[in-house]
Amino acid sequence: MINIHTHNQPFKQYSWAFFALLLLSSPLLFTNKEFLTLWLNQHHNSFLDIFFKYVTYIGNGWLLLPLFLFVLSRNYYLSLVLGISIFVESLLVQVILKNGFFADVVRPIKYIAQSDLLHRVEGVEIYNMHSFPSGHTQTAFLLFTFLALFCKRRTTAYILLFIAVLIGISRVYILQHFFIDVWFGALIGYLFLMISIVLFNRFSGISKSEKWNRGFLSPKENKSIET
Repeated sequence: MINIHTHNQPFKQYSWAFFALLLLSSPLLFTNKEFLTLWLNQHHNSFLDIFFKYVTYIGNGWLLLPLFLFVLSRNYYLSLVLGISIFVESLLVQVILKNGFFADVVRPIKYIAQSDLLHRVEGVEIYNMHSFPSGHTQTAFLLFTFLALFCKRRTTAYILLFIAVLIGISRVYILQHFFIDVWFGALIGYLFLMISIVLFNRFSGISKSEKWNRGFLSPKENKSIET
């Protein structure tokens, strides 16, 4: 049987590091909205342009389908938790928040005076509206937090967190979001997945069902997913 263990040591360390980063970076929430955007823009170089241009693609969500299919092949219950988390969180961020309550929140290129003087990464289409929160960052933290649940080694968990953070930074670097958009995107991605897991484990009996703890490629005895 595969269970979602939120109390394994690597995931605990992932979570502690995640909240430590949020806490340490929170003073930036009270600075000028464009502070980090302008600072990163002033320190651009050709390597960072290429690096962050491609790192940000990880947050596009293209990894979610392969991950979902892999989990589905191993465990129906985990795939259900992941699938519903992705769907509901996407609905929350993309429809209710970005295109609903915060539809009028503009992105850096429209907010910053004389934005035509800012350095732009070649090949990146920069948007004007629907800045809050960052959907790429939310997706990244949902994805890598889910993977961290199955880590057996602390180093692997830290690497996953580091990649998610890089995706968040990339959104600011390429002028798609402000720091506040990324900060709350990360928080939403992590918390929503955790809330989904708690609710499923508490109110759904299928987590203990042998039928649901199999996938379409599973052998008769399930083995735990290792990362």
